[in-house]
Amino acid sequence: MSQNPFVTPSPQEPQAPVSSAAARAALICGLLVIIPFIGLAAIILGIIGLVKISNSRGTLKGNGMSIAGLILGVVMMVAWCGVGSVGLAFYGVRAGAEVACNEQLATIGAGIEGYMNAGDGQAPPDLQALLDGNHVSDEEKFICLADGFRRIVEIARQGQSGQAPPTMDDIVDPTDVDGTGSYAYGHLLDITALADPATVPLVWDKEPWHAKKTVHVLWADFRISSIDVNELARALEENAELYNEPRISSEEAP
Repeated sequence: MSQNPFVTPSPQEPQAPVSSAAARAALICGLLVIIPFIGLAAIILGIIGLVKISNSRGTLKGNGMSIAGLILGVVMMVAWCGVGSVGLAFYGVRAGAEVACNEQLATIGAGIEGYMNAGDGQAPPDLQALLDGNHVSDEEKFICLADGFRRIVEIARQGQSGQAPPTMDDIVDPTDVDGTGSYAYGHLLDITALADPATVPLVWDKEPWHAKKTVHVLWADFRISSIDVNELARALEENAELYNEPRISSEEAP
C-alpha cells in the first residue's frame, strides 16, 4: 500500500503543540511593509498555515499569526498598489486555496488508506464512513476552502443583521459529508485489483471551485493533480465498470 506523501504521520505520544512555520512566515511577511508585493506571500502563507494547523490534530498552533499575516498581506497590497491590487490579492488567496484543497484531499486519502488497513483492504463505501470510523478527524476536512468561502459568503448575504457570522460548521452536515461536502467519491469494486490505479479517479471536486473547467482529483494511487473537467469525465467513462452502482456516491461528474 502506498504511503500518502502529503500527510505527516501522527506522533505516537501526545506532544505539546509547536508553532506552524507557515504561520510564523506569514506574520513576518505581513510585517515587512517596506517591501513591495511581499504581501502576496503573506496571503498565501497565511492560508497554508491555517490549513496545516487545522489538519495537524493539535500538534501545531499559530492560528492568530496566520490570520494576522493574511490580513496584513491584503492591507499591504492595497497600500502599495491601490485598489487595483485587490485583484492580485484575490489571486494570492485563490492560489492559497488551491494548496489548501490539495491538503484536504491528502487528508481524505490518508483516511481511505487507514480504512483499508483497518479492514479487508477495500475502499470505504462512501466518504461518510471515514468520518464515522474516525479515519478523518472532523467534517471540515471534506470542504474545499474555495467552496467553503463561497458558501459562507452566500449564507452571510442571506442572514439577518445581528446574527453571528457563519463558519464551516454551518455548511457541513456531519451526518452527510457526501451530500454537503465539496468532494465526490467513486466507490470502487476492488481497489486492490486495479491494473493502473494512476488513471482511476477516487475523489474529486464536485465543481470547478478554483479555476474555470479545472478540478482537483485524488487518484486511486493516492496521487493528487488538477485536470480539465472533460478529462475527468473521460476517465470516469473509461473506468465505469470498476465502480459500484451508483458509480458516484454523491453527484454525477461535472
